[in-house]
Amino acid sequence: MCKECEYRNLEIAFIGYTRDLSNKGLKMFSEDNVEQVEKFIYRKNGSILYLKDGTRIRAIVSYEHSMRGWQFDQLIVFDDSRWKIFIDRAELIKEIVDMTLYISNVPHEFKILKYEHT
Repeated sequence: MCKECEYRNLEIAFIGYTRDLSNKGLKMFSEDNVEQVEKFIYRKNGSILYLKDGTRIRAIVSYEHSMRGWQFDQLIVFDDSRWKIFIDRAELIKEIVDMTLYISNVPHEFKILKYEHT
């Protein structure tokens, strides 16, 4: 089987407006999808959610560091109904997309998903 044809689990980045909201949002996401959750690991430096299908979702909390070497298939953006994150964190979101989602097999229209909290 060719290397490009091999199945691999999805790697998803999860970003909130702040570092704390990235972790808090991922915890809320895990609670909203509890039937799919294998395990949730809280880490101050970036929580990780493992789903039963092998998908790994990582909270992005280190905004100062380069995204070089990271590889994701999707980005979940977490914010409230105002969606100011797309304005205030536009550069960071662009950096994540440009530097980590370039080899994703996820269709373009599904590469960035919104997860809203109230």
